[in-house]
Amino acid sequence: MEQLTELPIIDCTKINITLDDAEIDDNDLREFGEDIFESFKRYDVTSAVLTNHGISEEVVKAAERVTSELEKPDFKKIAPYFAPMKLGEEFQRKCDIHIDGEDGGIVKHSFATKHGVQLLTKKLMLLKKDKSGDTFNPENGRTLRFVPSLAQVSVLNIDDIIPGFNKAYNALFCESLKLAKRVLTALTFPLHTDRDYFNKMIEDIHTPGENGSALRGNILPKVPQDFPIDDQVVRINEHEDRSIITILHQANVNGLTVKTMSGKSVPVVHKGDSLLLQTGNILARLTSGKLPPTPHSVMGNKEQLQQSRISHAFLIFPDEKVELRCIDGSDTYPPVSAFILLNDLENQDLHGLKH
Repeated sequence: MEQLTELPIIDCTKINITLDDAEIDDNDLREFGEDIFESFKRYDVTSAVLTNHGISEEVVKAAERVTSELEKPDFKKIAPYFAPMKLGEEFQRKCDIHIDGEDGGIVKHSFATKHGVQLLTKKLMLLKKDKSGDTFNPENGRTLRFVPSLAQVSVLNIDDIIPGFNKAYNALFCESLKLAKRVLTALTFPLHTDRDYFNKMIEDIHTPGENGSALRGNILPKVPQDFPIDDQVVRINEHEDRSIITILHQANVNGLTVKTMSGKSVPVVHKGDSLLLQTGNILARLTSGKLPPTPHSVMGNKEQLQQSRISHAFLIFPDEKVELRCIDGSDTYPPVSAFILLNDLENQDLHGLKH
């Protein structure tokens, strides 16, 4: 196993999204999938940098522009325009649960619109001093989660608040989905399963209420000049994604760190238009734990904390009706419906338990 100083780089030229499906043969997909698997094994990490992927820089920049608007308006002014998602409501399972309390709560705001957009702040994004454990909250981080299959929920067009939001996020969602499908199809070869295994798992990705795959835009506001910084602070706590895979459009400010399977921290350096591939809890279960989820966090030094940090994560989930079974037939994890598992994982997040 090689000593890892930076993440492996995987070239997507032969499977990039500017190519039509007919231009990509199974040998190209097999080679790409085996490259990913080999890099995971060789470098002891279930994450890789993707280059030459074909996602338009213009589309990425458009999403960054509308996400930057989150830093301008005050939440108290925005909140009345959104329909709160309350515990017990039909679509609550699709939202991060709204819990307030003296301990700081998990989510300060959680709202959904008719376009499937949720606006929230999370305990995950509390700024925490690394040594003392004290917390500092400059309005937390802010997240907009764009979930097309939730589009029937409410009555507000978010374009009324952030002009051009839907066009920008829909374009990035669609291009990210196309790339994610190519990656997942490629992975079926080293996993020795049906070529359409993952495609069948996300057939309802655009069906209202059936799939929670999301494009999540995150902004971490810059901190006040007088905030005391000894060395590094935690901008986003270490966590794992609940997804099958996550395609991360890297932030304008460095600080992201991933952990190898043996627990070593590796900094992720922003490189042009490269993307980051990360594995999630669902894929770990499907592969009988052979591909564990990628633990990741965001740190910040004084220079980085004086800049607002914007990133976009595309998280792909299975349809809720899908029964999840280990691909190798081992039943290392017992069969379970995606709906039940995703709710269990969400509840574990809420109570601070390990997945």
